[in-house]
Parts: sequence; C-alpha cells; structure tokens
Amino acid sequence: MSKIAVLSNVNMDAIVKNLQRKYEVFSPAGYGNVVEELSNAGSELNAFKPDICFIIIDASAMFDRYDRFEEGAGVITSFFGILESAMGTNTTYYINDLDFRSDVLKTDIIDNIQELYAAEWTSAFFEFSKKHNNVHMLTFSSLVKRIGSCDFYSAKMWYLGRIPFSVLGRNEIQNEIEKCIKLHEGMCVKKVLLLDLDNTLWGGICGEGKVILSDENVGLIYKDLQYVIKRMKRSGVILGIVSKNNEEDALDVLRNNQHMILEESDFAIMKINWENKDKNIREIADELNVGLSSIVFFDDSENERMLVKTMLPEVTVPDFPDKTENLPECMVNIFFEYFDKENYTLEDSKKTELYRQNKERELFKQRSISYEDYLKELKIKIYPVSAKENEERVYQLVHKTNQFNLTTKRYSRDDLHEMLNSDEYIVYTFDIKDKFGDNGITAVVIVSLSDVAEIDTFIMSCRIMGRKIEDSIIAYVENKLKINGFGVVRASYINTEKNKPVEKLYDGLGYKCIECSNGLKRYELKLCDVQKRELYAEISERED
Repeated sequence: MSKIAVLSNVNMDAIVKNLQRKYEVFSPAGYGNVVEELSNAGSELNAFKPDICFIIIDASAMFDRYDRFEEGAGVITSFFGILESAMGTNTTYYINDLDFRSDVLKTDIIDNIQELYAAEWTSAFFEFSKKHNNVHMLTFSSLVKRIGSCDFYSAKMWYLGRIPFSVLGRNEIQNEIEKCIKLHEGMCVKKVLLLDLDNTLWGGICGEGKVILSDENVGLIYKDLQYVIKRMKRSGVILGIVSKNNEEDALDVLRNNQHMILEESDFAIMKINWENKDKNIREIADELNVGLSSIVFFDDSENERMLVKTMLPEVTVPDFPDKTENLPECMVNIFFEYFDKENYTLEDSKKTELYRQNKERELFKQRSISYEDYLKELKIKIYPVSAKENEERVYQLVHKTNQFNLTTKRYSRDDLHEMLNSDEYIVYTFDIKDKFGDNGITAVVIVSLSDVAEIDTFIMSCRIMGRKIEDSIIAYVENKLKINGFGVVRASYINTEKNKPVEKLYDGLGYKCIECSNGLKRYELKLCDVQKRELYAEISERED
C-alpha cells in the first residue's frame, strides 16, 4: 500500500485523520511549513519517503497579503524552484490549481490580481510538469465548482481553526485524494467502453428514421456526449458498439449523418445485430483479447444493463442518467471513475487503431494456408529503441502486463530510473511493426549483469502475443550478451494466476530447468549451445 504525505499552508488535520484509517499518512506538525518540509533534507517528510505527496495550497492564505502582483509571482517562482531541488523521482506529486475563497477589493491599480495569480500558477505548473512526469495536478477548482464556493468553504471554520473548508469541502478533497491514490496504484483502470446506439449515442431509433442529433435542443446534448467520447478515445479508451439494430440502418447514421462527431473508424469493434448483448460482449472480449473486467458497458435500457450485470458480473455497468441533459457530464464522470491514468503515452492515443489492426491480422490469419505461412506473410519487424527515451512507456508495461510476464515484478519509477542509468542492468525495449501497421513499443526485457547475465523481466503486450515474436527477441538478447562476453544466461518463471500462457516459454527455447519449487522455475542456457530456431520476425537496428 502506498505511503501518503499531505502538505498544506492551512489546517488539514481532519482530512489526514480520515485518510489514516485506510493509509499510512504523514502530516507535519502544524501547518504552513510546506517549503520548510520540502527543502530540509533532514525533515521528517524526507525520512518518511512518501510514495505520493499531496501539496494543497489555499490561494487566499498564500496571496491575499500581497498588494503587488510581482511579489506573489515571486512566491510562485520560489515554490517551484524549491520543489524541483527537493523532489525525488520515486515520489509522485499532486499539486492543486488555485481557487480563491475570498474576493479581492477592486482598485484602480490592478483589479484582476487573483486571476493573474491563478494563471501564473497554472503556467508555472505546466512548465514544471513537462520536465517532471511524476508531477500531476489536483484539480481543485473543479471540486469547488461541483458543489459551489459557498458550500465548499467555511468562514466559521477558518476563524476557529484555520480550516478553510466545510465538511462537504473536506469530503470532496478526501475523495479526490483517494481517487489519485487509486490512479497511482493502477487500480480499476478499464480499457474498453462499449456503447449502445439508439437513445444512447443519439436520440431516437435509427430504424424508424427518427435520429435526434443536431446543434440545438436535445440533439445538441447527444452531440456534446459524442465530443466527450471522442476525447476519451484520443486518451486511449478503446471504443466499441453493442446495439440491437439492423446493421445497415446504424451504419447509415454513422457514415452519413452530418451531426455525427464519432466516425466509424473511431470504433475498434462493432456488434450491431439482434443477439443478446451478453453474448456479443463475450465475443468482443475474445476478439480484442481483453478480460471482461476491463470492459465498461453503457446503455439506456435498464433491462439490457440488468442482463449484463447478471450474466457478466465482471463487466462494469454504470447507471444511465435519469435526465438526458446530464449525459455529457455522466460520461465525463465515467472517464474519471474508470479510465483516467496518471500518465499518457503515444501508444495510448493510438489504441483504437492498434486494435483495429489486430482484427485485420486475425482475418488474415483465418485466410492463411497455415500458421507458419501466416507468420511469414505478416513480415514482422522488430526495432530496438531507447529505453531511456521511452521511460514512461517502459514503466507502463512493467506495471500493466500480466499474461506475457515471466516474473511479474513491479518496479517503482525510482527503481526503473536507476536500472536505466546503472551498469548492472540492461533494459532492452522494442517497437514491433508488420504489414498491417505499427504495434508501438510493446516488449521489454530487463537483464541483470553479474558473473552471469540473468533475464530479470521479460514482458510483451498481450496484443502481440501468438506471433512467435518472443523467439526473435530472446535470440537478439542472447546474441547481444554473447557479444558482451557472457557465456551463460539465466532466467526465471514465477507462476501467477494470469501468466500461464508463458509457462513453457524457456523450455521451448532450449533452456535447462535447474530448479523447480513452489511455482518458481529457474533456467540456464550456455550461449555456445543455443539451438537453431525457426524465426519469423526480423530484427532491424534502424528504420528502413
């Protein structure tokens, strides 16, 4: 479980005490000493070594004392400078944006000073977060907006105990902190959003020629909903359709309605038929090679939702809003509840296209004369790429990959960063391409170096499994180790609930099992004894 620190320039004791019921939480004695805690190498904070540090700044307490904008701007510069000198790569930092609980008196000198401070803070934060991928924003202003400033803050509590927040406000902050903790720990992140069509993606029933989608009134609600879903797709959410319709009628709307924001190509998979939806969802999970627990199903029909909940309890089925006008906000909440992540990579933005390519590969496989012929005709190429330049993607693969993961070791950002800059490890990272497109960075091998080389971690994304790519990657790693003077390579397989597909990997590659006990198998291979293997993927050190 993650260790949490909460720093603030106001009294956060009530929130900290509630968090301590679930987590190991550090809070400094008193409050207002954020800078001191960060800058003091010998502070209790640095001894605690938090995994996540929440820095919550009350804007009014920090800036209301300054009459000149330049003074407050200097405080902002100083704050981020101190944080940069004190922060560790193994700690994730969440820093709130600014929201002022008190109005400023308007003067002839400057009457928008609070807006200037908020803009300066946001600008400084985003420049800072570009340099440090372990820094994220705690969207404070959206919390205030959700319940209203009058209900979020409490003047009475401020004067009684320097607590600016009401009970409602404290609950909102605590809920947001806990959501960030779940993001950090990779909990409950879903992959696929499956959508109904009639009265869900648009109003009305397409088979009756009554599609409600426009730039005004109810039609605009559905259009705004589609804008939200389109942004979700760009962030890496895989979209699919599960709808009881005549396929021709539904496709006509997708392709030809001038108000459609989502296009046919935005969907990785579509099941538009009259089959039961639980059957279609099972087929989608199989075709996309994802677990049912990775799927969120959104449908206006209470009967369909109940069917899926009953037949597929692993699938997440959110409630549908009672009021149509709440559809866009409901989908935003679904995104933050189930799909949000701490960091996003280039691979995330290409996910729908990657899964569409996989469907094309599967159809191509079915038409091939043999499995071997299919592999040869794919024309797979493997490109070694810099692990240092793709550190976030490597971290993502290490933490998310379960099926093709020989040891399922989860390394922190700090551990991974040290490995990438250590002579005791080599981290091989691979971009995989074939005739259907670029799969992206989907394979990582971490080798520890001592008297012998040992494959500490070998992971591949599940979407490239089943193409014998692993054989070529292992051959590449073995050859590199041999060139570097190693005569023996060792490896391990640690049995888990999900990595059964790779249980016999090293056996099939000619490695000798030297130990087998309690779900652990240890292997060894003399590099001079490597047997000739049939390889179907070409390694290329540089782009063609």
